[in-house]
Amino acid sequence: MRAVASALSLLLSTPFVALLAQVQPTVEPGSRVRLTAPDRGVEKSVGACVSLSDGSMRFVPESGAGPWIIPLASVTALEVSRGRKSRWLIAAGIGVFGGAVFGAATGTSMEADFSDRDKRIIAATGLGLAGGLVGGLVGSAIKTDRWEEVPLDQFRVSIAPQHKRRLRVGLSLVF
Repeated sequence: MRAVASALSLLLSTPFVALLAQVQPTVEPGSRVRLTAPDRGVEKSVGACVSLSDGSMRFVPESGAGPWIIPLASVTALEVSRGRKSRWLIAAGIGVFGGAVFGAATGTSMEADFSDRDKRIIAATGLGLAGGLVGGLVGSAIKTDRWEEVPLDQFRVSIAPQHKRRLRVGLSLVF
């Protein structure tokens, strides 16, 4: 009967543990990470996690230095890269704004048979569109990393065998 109760409690806790694992980002060997371990002299160093063991991470920084073995207890911040993305929309917005301001400021120097107000509107519109196009092209060419923080002490799940064929499942959450 105890074996059935232990198996049942393990089966009931598995969906909850799986749900937590989906929400929390994980670090797999080969992942690109950014870590901070001040007592080891590491400050937001970017590199690859080669392997994880019980209490340490083997880390190869992109700077080309040899592999480091960092104790997990000394890590104060850990982030995993979720790929790279462009900021073309933000850059296009900056280009539209900059072009429109420049066009509005210099629009009266146009040689046309319009009022000064109309010249400014035409110049602001034209240079705003041109600035948006240039900004969007430049922004699409520049890619930045998307970093997701890995909570170090958010939760711990442990399964430990006990004497007399018992299994203890522990879950602790930190808020």
